[in-house]
Amino acid sequence: MAGARGQHSSYIVKQLKHFKAGERQNALMSPMAMILADQDMEDLAAYFASQTLRPTGETEPSKLQLGSRSTVPASRRKACLRAAAATARTAAASRAPRSRRSRQHAVYAATQLRSYKSGARATDPNSMMRTIASRLTDEEIDAVASYLQGVR
Repeated sequence: MAGARGQHSSYIVKQLKHFKAGERQNALMSPMAMILADQDMEDLAAYFASQTLRPTGETEPSKLQLGSRSTVPASRRKACLRAAAATARTAAASRAPRSRRSRQHAVYAATQLRSYKSGARATDPNSMMRTIASRLTDEEIDAVASYLQGVR
């Protein structure tokens, strides 16, 4: 759960409950979540939320421009910006994850974006991530994931 470091505790609890209920699948997390009681989830969430964010890596230079959205077509860029603005406005209410600030590993971020795109992951409020991911090409997903990894 290194990616949970510095994340909102309520978001961590929510995701653990999704794993436990089978609404979200992962070969490592699903079986671990199955044995957790509600208090265990709260305790784990409090621990990870209190951790300091650490850099996970650098943005791959060849993906920087595309990943920073400067070359993503305007229609896709606008969707990303609208989603980011909505997340910023409603973070407290929606318990939206800290994706940009959490410095996710590129492989993890790309996997999650592809899961949203395919519909395999559907735990996002108002289908926000599924809508955005469905508009991205595989190249854009890899570039955005690399960019997120290097965000400081």
